[in-house]
Amino acid sequence: MAIADVTVVIPAYNAAAHIHVAIESAREVGASEVVVVDDGSTDETGRVARELGCRVITQRNGGAALARQAGIVAVATPMVILLDADDEIVPRGVAESFRLADTSTTWALIAGAALSKGTGHSAVVSPWTEGISVDSLLARGHSAGPPGAFLWRTSVLQKALRDDPPALRPRYAEDYELLIRGAMFGIVLCHNEVTCIYASEGGKSALAPLRSNAAAEDIRRFYAKALNLNIRERSDNELQSMAYLRMASACPDRSFTKFAFFLMAAGKSPMFFPALAIRKVRRIIRTSRTS
Repeated sequence: MAIADVTVVIPAYNAAAHIHVAIESAREVGASEVVVVDDGSTDETGRVARELGCRVITQRNGGAALARQAGIVAVATPMVILLDADDEIVPRGVAESFRLADTSTTWALIAGAALSKGTGHSAVVSPWTEGISVDSLLARGHSAGPPGAFLWRTSVLQKALRDDPPALRPRYAEDYELLIRGAMFGIVLCHNEVTCIYASEGGKSALAPLRSNAAAEDIRRFYAKALNLNIRERSDNELQSMAYLRMASACPDRSFTKFAFFLMAAGKSPMFFPALAIRKVRRIIRTSRTS
């Protein structure tokens, strides 16, 4: 496959000041088309995208999920990358995704690593060691990375949007549900090249982590029941602990605020917190060994 076989879809709301970074990164990987879905912006997002040569779809404000869907329906290439307006994709990582695409005919999507950037800190988030599948997604209870870390087979992505089986389509954690549905229709290939650089502080899930975690738990329970799979349901305290950990991850390293969020996480769920903390430490160790 050639890189020209991919379209990059960017849902955007009031992103005029920074969307050029996302668009330019899509051009750098050689995308044949960049589709920007202007989700009812009140600034010049649409104009900026048009001036940069993008195809612009304009709709009333309905949220990122509906904006992505509008862009996906318009895709004509065999592959697609979904990119948030404040993120960017990395040519080397995308090239590795394309290399893997040529090794299999049954893949649904390909996951690369992602570089998370926040105020005073950064971290590499790699694909899970156990792989990404329906089972691992339901076991973990959250997305395996930001949207821009995945290369999708367009036919699978468009199939995942249809209501067969029925979908929840929540306001939060919609990318998590989309990954589950994609993994139902094919295998997920993984590699450790950084494919996406994403802002860890400005996203909807980062700004409302408890709502995001609650939505993800609803998704877990819904698909576990639909697929007749067993999961351990999480309590409200565990979800709150996870929310505090997410807020801690967005804070500068060694800051008092980060430490305070860790303490709040431990207070909400003393038994659950250590397991999550150990997992994060292991991820840091793996990252340091590969850097």
